[in-house]
Amino acid sequence: SHVAGRHMLSLCLQSLGRFHAARTHLEALLKLDPAHVAFYNLEIGLYYLSTLDHSFLSHATDDDISPLLKELQCKRIDYREHIQLLKPIMRNPTDTQTISDVNQINQQQHQKDLKLLIKKADEKGKFLILDCTGFLANQRQQRQAGLAILQISEHCQK
Repeated sequence: SHVAGRHMLSLCLQSLGRFHAARTHLEALLKLDPAHVAFYNLEIGLYYLSTLDHSFLSHATDDDISPLLKELQCKRIDYREHIQLLKPIMRNPTDTQTISDVNQINQQQHQKDLKLLIKKADEKGKFLILDCTGFLANQRQQRQAGLAILQISEHCQK
């Protein structure tokens, strides 16, 4: 349908860093259907826009975005039913004109941070995943386990 296609278009634009165009489509969807899940995508897009200029090692997306917001989005519940609970966690609505698109920049520092993070995750993950005769080591599972260990340790340090 037209609504589903426009929603997917806004998500694609957002993933490409074209936040201005994505917000325009999401706001149009909310005008057509105020109960549309686009509200949640708009909030999460504003979060990502606010963190783009920081190293991804300096924040934890899973902790920063409210569990309530994530739960309501997954269940596709009309946000207006819970607006009083959502008000304290909603991003400050920014004028559409001030949202700029993202230009590709030199990714060198981000690549170094990512390589360091993956190296540490690989080291830690090997300790958690069973490694014994008859079973092949699964590097993907080991990496995911290592990333989970790092996330839990980061959360415990806060």
